[in-house]
Amino acid sequence: MSEESDGGGYTSGGSDKTLRLKEKQKAPREGETPPNVPKLTPEELNVVRRTIMHTMVPSWINRVPHNLGSASHGSLKAAEWLMLYKIYYTIALVPLWVDPAIASHTNQEKHRISALLESTTSLAKIAHFLTLPKIKASDLTELGELLFRYRTCLQKNWPDEPSRPNLHLTQHYPEVIKRFGPPRSTAAWAQERVNGCLQKIPTNHHPGQWQWFAQVVGNETNCSFFQFASDEIPMTLLKQWHVKSTFQLLVNNQTSTVNQVEEQQPASSSKVEIELDPGLLTKWKRAIAGRVGSRGRLGDSKPDLSSTVEIKKGFEINGKRFTSCNQHTGNSQIEFYVSKDQRFGEIDNIFLSRQTPGKTWLTVRPFKEVNKNEDLYREHPDLNCRLVQSGYEAFVVIDSKDVIGHAALLRHQSGTFGISTGTISAVGLGTSVSDS
Repeated sequence: MSEESDGGGYTSGGSDKTLRLKEKQKAPREGETPPNVPKLTPEELNVVRRTIMHTMVPSWINRVPHNLGSASHGSLKAAEWLMLYKIYYTIALVPLWVDPAIASHTNQEKHRISALLESTTSLAKIAHFLTLPKIKASDLTELGELLFRYRTCLQKNWPDEPSRPNLHLTQHYPEVIKRFGPPRSTAAWAQERVNGCLQKIPTNHHPGQWQWFAQVVGNETNCSFFQFASDEIPMTLLKQWHVKSTFQLLVNNQTSTVNQVEEQQPASSSKVEIELDPGLLTKWKRAIAGRVGSRGRLGDSKPDLSSTVEIKKGFEINGKRFTSCNQHTGNSQIEFYVSKDQRFGEIDNIFLSRQTPGKTWLTVRPFKEVNKNEDLYREHPDLNCRLVQSGYEAFVVIDSKDVIGHAALLRHQSGTFGISTGTISAVGLGTSVSDS
């Protein structure tokens, strides 16, 4: 059947079969995004990829694939999605989307950026909230509002996208947290990782010849548990994973608190001692007196301390390793308190003293601050991300209990963001959890 015209420039397009075929060709294929729906541009995706490559992170974080967005890396794991929103999207995209030059863009481009900024920051705030080690019941109303705003944003800007079951389930988080506590207390990162390892074992769908043995663990409750082993299971699972599992900690009746600090014994029994210079010794005395970063005379509160201290390579907080910068650069980048201020900096040394038993002390070089109006992340404080200078302030001495957690850092050359000095995008990771 030939195409017919109504004389006004409209072409009927022929038979019903032909019309249905044309409509099918016009409709976006499954998995494709309609052309007018807000999405990342190729240039923005490249910025994210470069951020993934160059961001300095602690050793416990597994990097997101450098070729993010490519089908070759397969599906991202839950922990990788978490780090993507908590670190890389935040560092890379917020400065692009709050650029004052956006005011001169077209209305369609402004809408795209506004929608992506709102959805990305909302989801990052939700991820930050849900990974907190402690959540107050009074704060759950805020979580409910965050979830509602995020879903409203999705419906407004992506109306044709179906709602996913997992997204619906998140609305029940406030009630679940009331009953069972913060999600990280019931998370199964390690177990899910083991399931993934087990699925990769080449069994050809035939069960192995399992052997089992019982290991009795004596404690106050005199309970025991069974461990199962097989020659077909990788030795990593048999020797490492179960040793670190939460289950074994519970069986051995070992307690672990949020602020617990575990000292690591050096491989060698020999001690390394140094003499603190007079400046550091005075700052250490200020730290003991609870006057970190203050100036002036200590007066009668001045403690009598020996300048000889023992140097440590590292220590642990909540199972995460902290070291000096000459041991592991990523593990030395931290977020910490100076009085009531949250700062970012680098651990220069870790030391102990017989005069302060049970205490671990750190000499830290804080990064210089930028002017508040220069911080591109200032409008989103809940993302726990800040712009600081790459230069250092004078050393401070702090107690290890004042460490909030590790930090992820991306360094920028001078002139970036219109700032004459070198800068750093710093994200605090004190609430993050690892998948191992």
